[in-house]
This record gives sequence, C-alpha cells and structure tokens, in this order.
Amino acid sequence: MKQSFIIAAVSCLLVFPCVTTAQTASTSRASETAVDRYMRAVPMEKMLNDVFFEMSKQLPPSERAGFISDMRSVVPAKRLEQIARAAMLKHFSTQELNALADFYSSEHGASAMSKFGVYMAEVQPVILREVEMGIQELQKKKQR
Repeated sequence: MKQSFIIAAVSCLLVFPCVTTAQTASTSRASETAVDRYMRAVPMEKMLNDVFFEMSKQLPPSERAGFISDMRSVVPAKRLEQIARAAMLKHFSTQELNALADFYSSEHGASAMSKFGVYMAEVQPVILREVEMGIQELQKKKQR
C-alpha cells in the first residue's frame, strides 16, 4: 500500500504543475531560462518533502521521521527535476513556461503551491483507490 502511495504521489508531482494545453516548445535559451525560473519557484525537492511530510501523517508519530528520511533517500529529487525539466521544454512554449513561472512566483501562486502537499495527501489516496477499483472492474469484464 505504501509503495502505491509513493508511486502515485510522485506521478502527481510531475503532472500537477504541467496541466495545460501542450505545444511543442523549442529548447531555446529563452525556454531554458523560463524553466529555470519555474524550477526556482517550484523546487522539486520542496514539493517532495511536503508530500512525504503529509504522507507520514498516516503513520504513528514514532515512525514519521524515519519514513520521511527513507523517502528522501530513495526518491531522487534531482532526477525527477531533470525529467520534469526535459518534459516541460518539450511540451511548453516559452510563453507558457514564463506564465507558469510568473504564476508560481506570484503571491497567490506561491500560496497555492505551499498547500499542494496537503492537497495531494488528501486526494491522492482517493484517486489511487478509484483507479485500482477501475482496473479491477476492467479485469472482471475481461474475464466474462
């Protein structure tokens, strides 16, 4: 169960900030600069730490610090940042990247991002359960 939470949480971290109409973006210097601005406004390591902290609340208090430490040691923030960066350069125009960076650098964007870990901790288990139930239902239909 814990592994499913981790997979879903990390998947959502990569998807959440990138939900928009995808367009092919060149990897121009302007796009790279915009991604750099975005990554400063939305640091992957901080997002992961927030999600791990919120996930740890499902555990007894005595196990929380160890869980967070363990998760930091096995989920590579730098690697996920590289993946997110490459995907953003591939799918977003320079203008879209700048808009994302502008929003997450703004007062409201930063406030929204600070709540993301709590939000994910609340909705992610429900989403995961629904997906698992859907898969089970599809498997039942295929067996008929």
